[in-house]
Amino acid sequence: QVRLKLVGCLASLLLISACGDKIDFEFENRMEGKVTGILDGDTWRLDTEPIRVRAWGYDAPECIPDCENDATAKLRELIDGQNLVCEWVNRQLSYNRRIVRCFLEDGTDIGQAMVDSGTVLEVCRYSKGIYGTCG
Repeated sequence: QVRLKLVGCLASLLLISACGDKIDFEFENRMEGKVTGILDGDTWRLDTEPIRVRAWGYDAPECIPDCENDATAKLRELIDGQNLVCEWVNRQLSYNRRIVRCFLEDGTDIGQAMVDSGTVLEVCRYSKGIYGTCG
């Protein structure tokens, strides 16, 4: 069975078409890759990208190299070694990182999962409340 969902994403809509367990993501600034390293709770590396990527819509406590806080541990549990499909949300870089909204292959929104875990905070001015914690 095919299901269509519209998910708001800053200035664009993300169309997700699900067929069984596989999800097809269609957006203009798509990137995908396998997670090869977690730097902290909102920054990681993909094998297909020359620079780090930073999560859109939430903020995690900073983590100096080789530290492990709750947000970093949660992100590692969620995505380390996983294949992600991402949208480069803002074509500008932030501290030499691409700002991305990413999903696991099963459709799990990384930002939503992190906000739901309670280890990070939604940044409402960017997310526009998509993760449900903005008043």
